[in-house]
Amino acid sequence: MKKLGFLYRFTNQISGSIPPAIWHLIDFTELDPSDNLLDGSLPSSIGNLTKLTMLNLFGNKLTGTLPVEIANLKSIVTIDLSENRFQGPFPSSISHLRSLGLFYIFSNNFSEIFHWILAKISFHPNTHIWISRLRLQINIGELIPNLGTLLLSNNRVKGTIPTSIGSMMNLGVLSLSKNELTGVLPASLRNLVGLRSLRMANNMLQGVIPEELTRLIGFVVFNLSRNHFRGKIPENIDRLQELESLDLSSGIPPSMSSMAFLSYLNLS
Repeated sequence: MKKLGFLYRFTNQISGSIPPAIWHLIDFTELDPSDNLLDGSLPSSIGNLTKLTMLNLFGNKLTGTLPVEIANLKSIVTIDLSENRFQGPFPSSISHLRSLGLFYIFSNNFSEIFHWILAKISFHPNTHIWISRLRLQINIGELIPNLGTLLLSNNRVKGTIPTSIGSMMNLGVLSLSKNELTGVLPASLRNLVGLRSLRMANNMLQGVIPEELTRLIGFVVFNLSRNHFRGKIPENIDRLQELESLDLSSGIPPSMSSMAFLSYLNLS
């Protein structure tokens, strides 16, 4: 067993705690017991798995705090701890995981404000982060330039959207819905030419919808509903010919009649 390189036991009904012997299989590169009924906590011996590139614990009943030894996983590319019952402060040692490319921790009970930890990580290009449904207080002004996906919906993200968001050139998916954002949409969003999905529903954003957003011709999903926008939908919105889902709240410009791919429209 010491030479076992990976273990997949996802989507079963496996219960109980993770056997201690698992954390001594030092040649492990992938560990995926996701979508089971595992409970207990992660021990400090998780730091023994220095060759691990993927850790997927999604959809279990794991509890406790994360050990600081998680920083020993120098080769880790994917971490998914979502849909568990982890709690307490998030270890600052996460800032040492330089290879981390996918980081999902939504639906847990972490209590510490740790946005400053994320801001310190030198994520490689197109990193994907999902930190939804934690009810954390995060300042949107501290963004990470290399992200490919940023999902921060249903937290307590406050403040205005900084113009520096236009420098996140690798961003393809941005979700900031169900937060406490104020102010206007910055025109610098037009720089995000690879953006495919923008969701900012259920905030307190105001002003007009910038005409510049119609330059993002790769949009597939565009949701700004339940804010305080005024004025009209940009007349040139017909440029978004790949758009499949549009959720706004304004009058319908005649140009929208040419949007052939549109399958969902909500203007309520």
